[in-house]
Amino acid sequence: MEALDAEISKRFTDQNAKRWNVHLDATVTDVRTDEDDVVVVLEDGTRVAGELLLVATGRRPNTDDLGLDVAGVTLATTGTLSSTTSGGRHRVSGRLVTAARRSSSSTWRMPKLRTVAHNLAHPDDLRALPHDWVPSAVFTNPQIASVGARSQDLEDGRS
Repeated sequence: MEALDAEISKRFTDQNAKRWNVHLDATVTDVRTDEDDVVVVLEDGTRVAGELLLVATGRRPNTDDLGLDVAGVTLATTGTLSSTTSGGRHRVSGRLVTAARRSSSSTWRMPKLRTVAHNLAHPDDLRALPHDWVPSAVFTNPQIASVGARSQDLEDGRS
């Protein structure tokens, strides 16, 4: 929840600590089974037991539904964009934005693709991605949604 506004993150954590066994900034040193339970041992010796253990291993690029193959853009095996260079300049098909429009694009995807297409075509005139008003959501109970800068970023003058 670090990406959220600090007050929202704290309230969410406090509310859910009443419902779940929450350990913040804990280091896992061992995972084992004990009869019918999975037991997680923390660095301080605390043992947390439950029926199941969910392990989140990271994220993958979300490029599979952009229609990039139609635009002639190649993806690396990891799903990230693979650039083709000629004389040190990036080449991108002029059909990139058109192909993206034909795909299941969102209102956020189009400005982002326009910026990427511009930056690939004009490496001497780079534009920043428009991140000022990107909505985000955490699908939990209660659900959390936000748009724009976090209060701690505004207070620190970072936004």
